[in-house]
Amino acid sequence: MAEYMTSQKGKRKLCLGPFMFVKVSDGADNKEIWKCEIRTCNARVHTKNDIVTFEFGVHTHAPVHGKVAVTKARAEMKQRAKDTEEKTRQIVQHTLTQVSVQHANLLPQMSSLTRDVCRHRQRNGMNDNHVEEYNNTISGNTFIRIKEPDFILFAAQEDIDFLFSNQHWFADGTFRVTPEGFHQLYTIHSLCYGP
Repeated sequence: MAEYMTSQKGKRKLCLGPFMFVKVSDGADNKEIWKCEIRTCNARVHTKNDIVTFEFGVHTHAPVHGKVAVTKARAEMKQRAKDTEEKTRQIVQHTLTQVSVQHANLLPQMSSLTRDVCRHRQRNGMNDNHVEEYNNTISGNTFIRIKEPDFILFAAQEDIDFLFSNQHWFADGTFRVTPEGFHQLYTIHSLCYGP
């Protein structure tokens, strides 16, 4: 039985031993034709109903041992980013524990993994289905104050009271880390001294 995983670009890859293959085309009768992910390699595989039916060509390169495990770990990392509300650091740390020490050199730097999780969350971020989850705070108080097609204002009553009790407010906006469908994230802050 063939084993599949998702690539960094969200496409399906076929794993056979230490080699990975990308899909070239669909054949007749549910047949899929795959080629080695290394462009200069001539190895090809045919599958039908997730079973390898034909292999031909010889790999013109040595296998990169551990690459399959690293690719699986990174795909799992992105899935966790999508499905859970764990902190980015927790997701990255979990990914690092899934890869053996001898294959850890194949992982990108921790800052790159962190950036991957953040980008994946941003890409799969807030949409109309997810906004409803933020109607109320954990304690049950109203959190969404205004909801328009292109504008959402989040603020708990405690936050509003805190802002109005302070003379100095600090505001900042960014265009770089906004959920899909939105152009700017704008935040308003104030200082809190002591308990």
